[in-house]
Amino acid sequence: MVLWGLAYGGVSVASQTWMMKAAPENTETVTALFVGVFNASIALGALVGGWAVDGFGGTSAMVLGGTLALGALAVTLLGPGPAAKPSAASSSGGVGVSRP
Repeated sequence: MVLWGLAYGGVSVASQTWMMKAAPENTETVTALFVGVFNASIALGALVGGWAVDGFGGTSAMVLGGTLALGALAVTLLGPGPAAKPSAASSSGGVGVSRP
């Protein structure tokens, strides 16, 4: 339980940091998007989990959650990594001078 709490506690912080770094000029928009998607995900999980429990019993929610977690792990491990940003040298014509 402690491991789960430590792992999950970092998810929202890491996700929000990642989104802020992806669009530093739009921090307000990114924050609103993050909060909206996070809350919608919680609502969708509660809805689908409730349907699973109503239709198939209590253990079905655990099976569904485990299946989705394994799917997310597969996407994370097998999906493409983040795209590399061009370096200052390549964006300045190869001279190596950084722009302010």
